[in-house]
Amino acid sequence: MTADPALLANPLASQPPRQTTGEGGAFGRTGFAWAIFEWARNPYYILIVIYIFAPYFARDIIGADLLASGALDDLPPGDALAAANAQGQATIASVTKWAGFIAALTAPVLGAALDRGGRLKPILALFLGAIAVCSALLNHADWR
Repeated sequence: MTADPALLANPLASQPPRQTTGEGGAFGRTGFAWAIFEWARNPYYILIVIYIFAPYFARDIIGADLLASGALDDLPPGDALAAANAQGQATIASVTKWAGFIAALTAPVLGAALDRGGRLKPILALFLGAIAVCSALLNHADWR
């Protein structure tokens, strides 16, 4: 029987699959570490990303730029502010929608690649570092 040339060209094909013996589980060390990570990440994501940063970005970045551009000068001030805020919220919704589509399309491929082989802790450290840097950069936003 001959080997598939596509499998021979793939460097990950020669690696043995990651062991899944069923040890640990939700109450093991790995499950506990995952639960602690989720416990720390979810409140941050819900509070900062959804309830604080998105309205700030919609109002003070997108809405303020729209007002400053003069595109809404023909409207009364209250209506212009409402229109600018609505445009900001629509932009945030569109960005979130496209981010969800990208995640839905890439998650199966990336998940399969990570499950196939390779070390996961360096990748986890990379993404946790990115989250930490982005969180620190929020301190430099002009919160009014």
